[in-house]
Amino acid sequence: MTHWSASVLLATTVAAAISTTSPPHPTGNAKASAAGLWNAACAVKNEGIDKVNFWVKADNGNGLAFWKRIGGIERTDLVVVSMILGDNPHA
Repeated sequence: MTHWSASVLLATTVAAAISTTSPPHPTGNAKASAAGLWNAACAVKNEGIDKVNFWVKADNGNGLAFWKRIGGIERTDLVVVSMILGDNPHA
């Protein structure tokens, strides 16, 4: 259960940290979110998880810049394959 808790913490913090309107150098709430993201990543690492992956839409320049700014490395060796199982073509 501890692994799940760390994962939920990371996902929640990441969702709070990602914003297409955040400034390039975080201040205020964005700075707090970046600190929360770092704390969540440390919690996940302490659980023995050595890598996490995030998906960013190719046309989300701000999102890509955010992840690169905090040390993310773009993977060009992977392709995302999705299967839409419902009626919503934008799921």
